[in-house]
Amino acid sequence: SDEAVKACGEFLMGLCYWKGEGTAKNQVQAYKMWTNYTNYSKSNWADFNDWCGRWSNEELKRLVKPKELMAYKHYYHAQCYEQGIGTQKYLEEAIGFYAAAVQWKDIADAWYKLGYYAERGKYGTILNGIPDRRFARQCYQKAAQLGSNQAKQALNRM
Repeated sequence: SDEAVKACGEFLMGLCYWKGEGTAKNQVQAYKMWTNYTNYSKSNWADFNDWCGRWSNEELKRLVKPKELMAYKHYYHAQCYEQGIGTQKYLEEAIGFYAAAVQWKDIADAWYKLGYYAERGKYGTILNGIPDRRFARQCYQKAAQLGSNQAKQALNRM
């Protein structure tokens, strides 16, 4: 569908701005690109997958996987909210986007961030500033399994 084409294109263009590949590095512009299709959800998965499956360029098909696009779209959106890039800092939104990212694909840093905020009472089953150390440990363990040195250090300190 046209929506799937737009979602994929805007994510890739945003990633180019984020990393400064093929254009000047501009993380504010990346944030703007990503906010254009924030509501693109799993319900649109069939259209998105169908469109990506039509690409004739085998290298693009190998490099661009729809689930990974959705995961990293959420991950980088979280970074924007966490750091105040292109928007005001909004920790609750950042945490929500990290949580959404790991629903699409395991990303070590997203799991680490969820553990970090759970340990500080910002995320998990116990809220209102009360640390959820059990949930934090689970997130850190997942991140450590994926290779996060920060998560390994956090587990050693717990």
